This record gives sequence, structure tokens and C-alpha cells, in this order.
Amino acid sequence: GTMTESSSLATDGSQKWCYDDASSYCSSYGGLYTWDAAMSLCPSGYHLPTVEELNGVISAASNNYTNLVSLGFNPKRNGFRAPNGNYQLLTAHWNLWTSSGSSNKNHTWSSYNNINMGANVTTYGFGVRCFKD
Repeated sequence: GTMTESSSLATDGSQKWCYDDASSYCSSYGGLYTWDAAMSLCPSGYHLPTVEELNGVISAASNNYTNLVSLGFNPKRNGFRAPNGNYQLLTAHWNLWTSSGSSNKNHTWSSYNNINMGANVTTYGFGVRCFKD
């Protein structure tokens, strides 16, 4: 479906971070959000994708980042914010929340060109991509 990037969405400032706390990174890579913030972030007519919806896009790309980009799904290599406030892996990893529960696979991530699904602590700061309803 059609997607919108997190940099164009508004949220409570206490639940959105820019990499290294520098607003220029939000302009380039989009914001980083907790899972709770991500759950209410998408505008009307859009939704946070389920793990199954993201898996569909990833499968269509043969689990390859370069193929994702060629399909028009271009997640920024935004790194992440750990719960302790440390920022890591800008330009190396991208991390996106899904709407699946925290005990399930609640995010997807890429280490360079390999794409993975996993569960993580919901207080991490990851990116958001909203899918059109």
C-alpha cells in the first residue's frame, strides 16, 4: 500500500527523538518513537502495519534491502535510540515498529542488506512507516 514517512507526522515531543538529539537528523531520517507513541502516530486513513503486512512487503522484495528500495519502500537507515538514551547504528541499520503486540514480533530491522523481524523492549526509539488503509 501507500506509505507516509515519520518525518511528516506530529507526536508528543517527549516520545519523539531525533538521532543524537539533533533536529537535522529528523529532517533526513525521520523521528524515532517508542512503540506506544508509534501506535497512535499514523494520521487518519493510515495505520501502523502489522507484522504480516510488513512481511508481505519484505517477501515481495526477496528479503533484500536493495529490492525494497526498487519497490518504492525505502526505509531510512535511521539507527535507533536505546532505552538508556544512547543512539546507535545510523546509516547501518533501519528499525521500524509494527502494530503487533510487544510479546510478538513488534518490529522489523535491517542490518545492512539483510532484513529481520524480532521482538524488542517497547521503550526503544524506532522509525515509523504508516500504510494506507
